Amino acid sequence: MILLVGASASGKSVVAKKLFEKYNIKKVITYTTRAIRVGEVNNVDYHFISKEEFEFKIRNNFFIETACYNNNYYGTAYEDISKDKVIVLEPNGANVYYEKLQNQVCIIYLQASEEERKKRMELRGDSLENIQKRLQGDVEYFAFKNFKHIDYIIETENKSIDEVADIIMEYYRKRFN
Repeated sequence: MILLVGASASGKSVVAKKLFEKYNIKKVITYTTRAIRVGEVNNVDYHFISKEEFEFKIRNNFFIETACYNNNYYGTAYEDISKDKVIVLEPNGANVYYEKLQNQVCIIYLQASEEERKKRMELRGDSLENIQKRLQGDVEYFAFKNFKHIDYIIETENKSIDEVADIIMEYYRKRFN
């Protein structure tokens, strides 16, 4: 399983989509309580559910991991774990996966400069207040020291999405073949 990690707007979601298009690596559709963004589709980008429904699923051991990020819950269902899938995670989620599925995951850290990430967030329509909040919080939250393990680090700023996807698949195949 491919785990993509990195700060806000480092390219995780677009790379996950490209891995599906080009290599038929399916994106794990995680659950969240955050509001749906313009252009997102329920049950395609995320399973958008209420906080109450999320908490019910936690109590019933539905998730392999959960996180609270920017005051919203995120979680991954046990039933979605599979070799031919990619998932976007934050540090705690990646650490849980590493602890529970160590030899079955490949953790890829995507990075881009703060300036580039700010441009990407502006282009996707994030508010200036939210952009500033995420940029500031991500410095500490996505620091390498917060990860128990990272297999590969890929700079996304000067590469096309296709190039990043190709590099990931090369790493993934090396790791598991």
